[in-house]
Amino acid sequence: PPSGQLGESVYDVSSFSGTLPFTPDASKVSYTFTDNTAATTVGAGSGLQSSTQGPLQAGGYKFDASFAGDRNYQSTVSGDEPLTISQGTLTLQTMIQDATTGGAPTGALGDKVYDTYSLSGGQPFPFIGTVSYTFQTGSGTPIGAGSGSQSMTEGPLQAGSFTFQASSTGDRNYLVTGSGPQAL
Repeated sequence: PPSGQLGESVYDVSSFSGTLPFTPDASKVSYTFTDNTAATTVGAGSGLQSSTQGPLQAGGYKFDASFAGDRNYQSTVSGDEPLTISQGTLTLQTMIQDATTGGAPTGALGDKVYDTYSLSGGQPFPFIGTVSYTFQTGSGTPIGAGSGSQSMTEGPLQAGSFTFQASSTGDRNYLVTGSGPQAL
């Protein structure tokens, strides 16, 4: 049975039940596969086994099978076979950079800095969500922000303590655990 894990590939199989003095013609079985999130349905082959679908993104799916009937048996349709693929979890990690050198901040009066992020965790699909940054004083007063692959550049900085924090609402495939405050 499917695990429901992000990136999983699946297929459907058919079998017949009831009083079967003759073997039903399995070539008359056809499958459809529906992505409920994208509202698309595709043909998924025929025979005793469907074609493989995937790797699958997070969301709801279903297989349906139908038997067209043969010389001995009437046509019939299976019930929906639902499948849910769960979102994966990524952890957001950030690194404060010196805007002049691209290296670690020096902590010198007048520094200009920005924050960047990376994500850890399995990623069978690219992350397409947005990362947002908050830049604040040591007392927690927000004084800057931004979003994207890096924050806006902050500075030249006066004496004092500052922090960056990054967060993301994730995307279709991933829940994102935010970073804690990164002190400068």
